Amino acid sequence: MARVKEDCLSENVGLGFLNEEHSEIYRSFLALDEAIAHGHGLPQILTAAEDLSQLMLRHFIHEVQFLEKVSYSTLRSHRAAEMATMVGIQKADSGLRQRELSAALLLRNLCRQWLHRHLYEESDMPGLFLEATEKPGLEF
Repeated sequence: MARVKEDCLSENVGLGFLNEEHSEIYRSFLALDEAIAHGHGLPQILTAAEDLSQLMLRHFIHEVQFLEKVSYSTLRSHRAAEMATMVGIQKADSGLRQRELSAALLLRNLCRQWLHRHLYEESDMPGLFLEATEKPGLEF
């Protein structure tokens, strides 16, 4: 986690940047989901999971940087949800370092829930998240 935090501190985090990270996370989620669904083998599954884990942790740091610049009444509940997700990702990340398939499955589930909550349920926070026309067609 410290490595991720050091690598991604930036003063130039804006909406476009965050939305591009959303797209990267979604693509990475699809890669992990496909690797699991098609039984691509433990090495490929773990690599996909590690990539997704790092993207999500880096995104959370960038999002906190951005949210600190704005004031929204829902900020506290949003940050609490993000922190709970981060704890789960850190737990999964620990399992990934032990080369555990269960950690990749946990991460996939956490990411699926986060994508749904973050891109759909929170999309009414104006100017912070993707517009409805830009949302990928996730099925939950």
